[in-house]
Amino acid sequence: MSDFLFQRTSKRTSAGTLLVWLTDLSVTNRLTGWDGSLIVWPMDSSAMVEALAALGQPTRHDIYRLLARAPEGLPAGEIARHLNVAANTLSSHLGILSRAHLVSSRRAGKQVIYRADTAAASSIGTYLNGLASVTP
Repeated sequence: MSDFLFQRTSKRTSAGTLLVWLTDLSVTNRLTGWDGSLIVWPMDSSAMVEALAALGQPTRHDIYRLLARAPEGLPAGEIARHLNVAANTLSSHLGILSRAHLVSSRRAGKQVIYRADTAAASSIGTYLNGLASVTP
């Protein structure tokens, strides 16, 4: 018998995608690998689901990829031009990415500069790699 206690959780995104994950209830934000090792990530499960759902939309994924290649960030107008996205649509997508803690912003004069949170991407990568070795 296993010493690990897992909770299976699922959530349906606004796009109708069903996301399912396992949480090791003995420790927050950890999964247990097949070899018994613990895989840790800094986001809690609901934040992870929100981040994955945000990146699951193609335009938001493109925005994040563009920002990840611009370490100093980009103004909204430049993002809109690069991706050929209307300003109001871009604003909505940036809001979703910001609420998912994937993008941060700062004011520079009259412009708002948006920047990808690459630590969040690293956390998502760790989480997804850990899923491949989760003990059932």
